[in-house]
Amino acid sequence: MAEALSQKEIDALISALSTGEVEVGEAGGVLKTPQRQIRVYDFHRPDKFSKDQVRSLEMIHDNFARLLTTAFSANFRTMVQVSMNSVYQLPFGEFIQSADNPTVLAIVNPNPLPGKIVMELHPSIAFPMIDRMLGGPGDGHGKNRALTEIERVVIRRVFTAMMDSFVEAWRDVIKLEPEVEGIETNPLFTQILPPGEMVAAVTLPIRMGDYEGILNLFLPHIVMEPILPRLSTHQWFSTVRRFSRQESRDRLTKRLMDVPLTVSAVLGEVELTLGELVNLQKGDVLLLTETGELKVTLLIEGRPKFRAKPGRRGKHAACRIEEHLDGGENDEL
Repeated sequence: MAEALSQKEIDALISALSTGEVEVGEAGGVLKTPQRQIRVYDFHRPDKFSKDQVRSLEMIHDNFARLLTTAFSANFRTMVQVSMNSVYQLPFGEFIQSADNPTVLAIVNPNPLPGKIVMELHPSIAFPMIDRMLGGPGDGHGKNRALTEIERVVIRRVFTAMMDSFVEAWRDVIKLEPEVEGIETNPLFTQILPPGEMVAAVTLPIRMGDYEGILNLFLPHIVMEPILPRLSTHQWFSTVRRFSRQESRDRLTKRLMDVPLTVSAVLGEVELTLGELVNLQKGDVLLLTETGELKVTLLIEGRPKFRAKPGRRGKHAACRIEEHLDGGENDEL
């Protein structure tokens, strides 16, 4: 005879049935509680960065890619497109074994963070950049060799130029002062970490004209550890949004105040034929179109904006603004 259940055991069984912890079989019997799902964990590739932190890294470097697009297009005087592909984790030793040899590697000190980070620029895009920096058309097809001394200096400047965009992308998390410490072409010479140390690898495809390549960033966990709490999505967004609309406008206005503009003063104009221009000699007098009270037109970036009276201020020639042109002082340049 089966042992009878106590009232306490019956209540516990009914509670388990109502919450789904146990199931009822077809004949009314109680099935066994299902086994918990087992998640495979690879001790050789432990996940040091949480999914939330990886998402934050993706957002930061997506901004980095946009900043690099603008900076590279200006520096190389051609259209350059940089995009953010992926962020994944791998042991540093796996990167050393899989990296091309030769390749182009920059060892960067991410002050004030400890340790070093590594940036890899694939030769398929590095050599066109070098050619472009040296005044060429950006031709680097088929080149896959170690850098010469001159090429090392040039590519170091390229990585140094990246640092401004890198600092700007990270400014809402930490104020960095990165410094390029060295350029290497052999991955075996970049033993800055134990092979088992996990790094976050950021992949940024680059397209410049007909050439394509990859920029890889390797951010070791030991370097990122001091700021990992700030890389949660909630913390990152709250930091990004700390500026009000007025504060953002003030920051933008302050930056615009540093934009250089060319200002020129035109005393008068005269029209000449090509023959008259060719026959001009020393001592000839040209009659300008300005008559009456002497005034000059001030041009801002080649566009007339003010009428002014010429004079002197100390030892320097100067102009005093008398009136605005084209509808007033708030008119666009």
